[in-house]
Amino acid sequence: MFRLKGISTTGVIASLILGSWASHVQAEDRVVLLQDPAAPPGSGLASALRIQLTGAADVDVRDVPQDVGVSLRIQAASLLAQADDVLVAVWAEPAVEVGGGAREAVLYVVGHEQGRALVEIVRVPGGEGPDVDRTLALKVRELVDEVRANRAQAAANDLTLEPAAATVARSEPAWGARVLLAGALAPLSGSDLGQWGARLAAGPAWRDGALRISGLAELTVFPELELGAAAGQARLFELAPGLLGHAQWRQGAVWIGLRAGLFVSVLAAQGQSARGRGEAREIAPSWLAGVDVELPIGDGVGLAAAVDLQARIRRQRFSIDENEVVDLGRLRPVVSIALTWSADAVR
Repeated sequence: MFRLKGISTTGVIASLILGSWASHVQAEDRVVLLQDPAAPPGSGLASALRIQLTGAADVDVRDVPQDVGVSLRIQAASLLAQADDVLVAVWAEPAVEVGGGAREAVLYVVGHEQGRALVEIVRVPGGEGPDVDRTLALKVRELVDEVRANRAQAAANDLTLEPAAATVARSEPAWGARVLLAGALAPLSGSDLGQWGARLAAGPAWRDGALRISGLAELTVFPELELGAAAGQARLFELAPGLLGHAQWRQGAVWIGLRAGLFVSVLAAQGQSARGRGEAREIAPSWLAGVDVELPIGDGVGLAAAVDLQARIRRQRFSIDENEVVDLGRLRPVVSIALTWSADAVR
């Protein structure tokens, strides 16, 4: 779980939900205002909302730090808006410059419809002050009246938010990047513990909601490994560059992926026996395909486990004095654990 200045994502949302339940009064409808705890009580937007929503809804003020970010506020507001007695959740962002010295106030209004969060963004010239707060409160009243009218007409009891300019809060398809650093293990004849190595991959990624597709350039290194046999001693080193295609689907908090690629292994072997020493270098192309599971553990950072099947185009063996000491085989599994980093529009 990632943290923002000591405040966890889960902690902020849980405190908002529990606080909302704890302070709930028996009223027909509520509008939840997410407000910086540093704001003075009974003033500004909160006061203007209470005036404009008289007879329509109670105003329930929830404290949320200003620096937690828009995405976390939308997530918290969406959860709050799922309550039957909550019409919408709102908050105001600091005024922004719009050019020519002019300023503009920005208000977010979040509702819920059929399991989807709906977001209305209201912009009002003027920046800050009582007049701006009153204008924002009037806009909220208009949306509240629409929500109440829609609820009265709906056959179901679900909350409906249907302002004309409402948009579904979702990320647009976007390009990003992926980097993976992994430890890898593969079986090898003549070795009790197999080949241990490292994999480094990087490349562009395209994401659309729960789908992410990556094209990666990967380099796998298996350091020099000593193998013993009756015929003598052998050392094997493997360096395998390649290209890997990777498709992932997000299921809840977990990414499930399929991967496939083409690699070219550069093999260097040295052998020693009672009759002397020798060395050999070979090129061994191979196909690789597998599955992986990735769990996000931070802001763009994840932990992934993968199982791949490597198929060499031709079988490669190494012998000492005509006695085989290494057989790479044609087909073998490769297991890896990776630390990943992704630059996506939404994580």
